Amino acid sequence: MPLDLRTTVFSDQELSTALLEYAERNNLKLPLSRVEHVDVVWKPEFSVTLHFVKDPLSRAEKLAFKRNETAAALILYCHRFKEPVPHHAEKSLQPFTGGIQLLLRFPWGDEWSDRHPARKLTFPSMRDEVE
Repeated sequence: MPLDLRTTVFSDQELSTALLEYAERNNLKLPLSRVEHVDVVWKPEFSVTLHFVKDPLSRAEKLAFKRNETAAALILYCHRFKEPVPHHAEKSLQPFTGGIQLLLRFPWGDEWSDRHPARKLTFPSMRDEVE
């Protein structure tokens, strides 16, 4: 089967913006300072940590996100810019130099028939032949 794959690459700045918007949308408490840098850890368990500029009391603040939160933040970021992210696509996060990439894999053939919600409407005669 052919592999239909789409990659969307996000810089650290875009990743940071997406996560901050996600945090605000989910009422997470954010420090009042700006993000100083972003750490992405892939192993042993994926996490993204936003490190904020120290406040006047010299407290270093940070906010960590897990894989599912990061993926949700990037998908919402895509929606904000009207980039379609089909719900039936398989989604994964991968490292990319200077950022992160969101991979979308679209099922083909028999996989597609089981997963795509429009399959019954698009190919009703083919569905009847198979069943």
